[in-house]
Amino acid sequence: MNLKKDLTKIMDNLDYAFVSEGDFQFILANKLKEKFGEKSVIVEFPIGYKALDIAVIDNDNKEISFIELKYYTNEDTILRNAIRHTFKPTGTDMVKFIKDIIKIETIKEKIRELNLQNKINYCILLTNNNSIKIDPKIKNIDNSCEWKNCNKIKTQSNKTNFKYLLVEIK
Repeated sequence: MNLKKDLTKIMDNLDYAFVSEGDFQFILANKLKEKFGEKSVIVEFPIGYKALDIAVIDNDNKEISFIELKYYTNEDTILRNAIRHTFKPTGTDMVKFIKDIIKIETIKEKIRELNLQNKINYCILLTNNNSIKIDPKIKNIDNSCEWKNCNKIKTQSNKTNFKYLLVEIK
């Protein structure tokens, strides 16, 4: 299983904007289920007193990977299934994104109790806000992470472009 490659392919092929972070989580989990099977993907995976957005289990290798998501939007309008949705600005609060990274780093002990190996996890930030920046000095972030454009996602105004950041956490 090459989850990073699969996540990149899914994100590169997104062709519509989500109406919320929950919508993003639901659609991404379904795309992963199509790839890895219904039983291999769990949404809101409980571990200790926390829940992680998505867990992908590789039963053959007894490995589990977690994915945390953030979805920040600027004001804009999309049309999805003939329904107009207007985004409200959600800000540029990178603290929540950093907290997701820290949450994944701190659950390593709990994962050992599940008799599963955990080598690589991911945080994905999807946004149409071009003012968001990531601090490259954050602990355990793969230095090769970079913003990638989601060129297929269109808004009605065409004034904003969506991009994503896929951060690998070891």
